[in-house]
Amino acid sequence: MRPIEVTARSDEASHLAVGPFRVSIAAFEPDLRIPMHYHDWACVSVLLAGHFEQRFRGRCCECPPGVVLAKPPAERHEDRWYSVWSRHLIIEIDPERHEELGPVRSVVERISHVHAAGAESLAWAAWRELMAPDSVTPVAIESIVLQLLSRLQRRSDDELSSASVPPQWLATALEFVHDNYRSPIRLGDVAVAAGVSPDHLARVFGAVKGTTIGAYLRTLRVEKAAALLVGSSAAIAEIAYQTGFSDQSHLTRVFKRAKGVTPGRFRSTQSSDPV
Repeated sequence: MRPIEVTARSDEASHLAVGPFRVSIAAFEPDLRIPMHYHDWACVSVLLAGHFEQRFRGRCCECPPGVVLAKPPAERHEDRWYSVWSRHLIIEIDPERHEELGPVRSVVERISHVHAAGAESLAWAAWRELMAPDSVTPVAIESIVLQLLSRLQRRSDDELSSASVPPQWLATALEFVHDNYRSPIRLGDVAVAAGVSPDHLARVFGAVKGTTIGAYLRTLRVEKAAALLVGSSAAIAEIAYQTGFSDQSHLTRVFKRAKGVTPGRFRSTQSSDPV
């Protein structure tokens, strides 16, 4: 059977192009089968829910939730989904920008079928970003994807987690984020300032700080806004502008998610403390 090229997916819910990546959430119906085919772009898939299998020549990869499946471009395969709806995080990599990946490009130079430590939680973090995007989402997604690829490459970041002294360049990266938190920040900008590659930055930052750069940036903006709400009389819309949010409603949504109350309620509560 001659393989067919497949470029479309079933019931795509949300997607984002960032750097060399095209990141998507896709859902597939029960009992779906796709005959032998291939994709022009390398692909990494993390199953979030459901169950499916992918068959290559002489190899069958069964995928329950949490399993990461990576394959190079033009790798012939066929797909079968089981009797429930399945949801995937799918990361596709532009073949013309493959070299931009640095050391993690080895992940998609061969078929890989693993249960990498932390991959499932990173995939769910990407899902949340794609389902509720804001101005930080591009840098958050790029950081998450590079962390996930690094986990897949090394299987574990234990050696980084056990490091007693964070690298000096990490302080430079943090200083850059703090100095520029009001503006749109790309992962590559932070990497250039720190003098390291984006994938190394994402991996070490996640291991040392326990969060992604996108999540760190969003928390920083919320804390800066909270300080202004208490320490100034500026309008909430003005505070949103000063702290990097697109508008007051954006600040309100993110602030309430982080603090449990709206900015207005937070200000009135703090101002009503007894003298």
